[in-house]
Amino acid sequence: MKLPNAVALALILFPWLLLASSESEKSTTYIIHMDKSSIPKAFSTHHYWYSSMLRSLAQAQTSPKIIYTYDNAFHGFSAVMSKHELEALKKFPGFISAYADDIVTPDTTPINSFLSILPLDFWPASNYGKDVSSASSTPVSGPKVQALRMME
Repeated sequence: MKLPNAVALALILFPWLLLASSESEKSTTYIIHMDKSSIPKAFSTHHYWYSSMLRSLAQAQTSPKIIYTYDNAFHGFSAVMSKHELEALKKFPGFISAYADDIVTPDTTPINSFLSILPLDFWPASNYGKDVSSASSTPVSGPKVQALRMME
């Protein structure tokens, strides 16, 4: 009689265990900041060093994938990996920091609606700039003007 209760309990808990394990193995894109001076001499470029680290983290089903290698603003890479793989990567020499790469939406406003400008209604009303003159002024003092005066 206890066996059916155990089976029923297992059937109830099994989907929850699957859900929990799939959440922990969910892959996310991370940006990893590395210390450039920590590269082992065996690697000719940082990209090969980062690739080697990720290959050593590879599990049976999935393996982290490098998306981009950063070498100008900072040194590091972006990669798709699970939280478990990220925690293992934090133990490597040269690791500085990591954060999840979030989707960013632009915070811009179309200029016409922002300034409440009617779309080009002023252009025909101005007779398309007819009889408009523009002028530029040159400075009447300063070191450049004094040098020009000496050349006269």
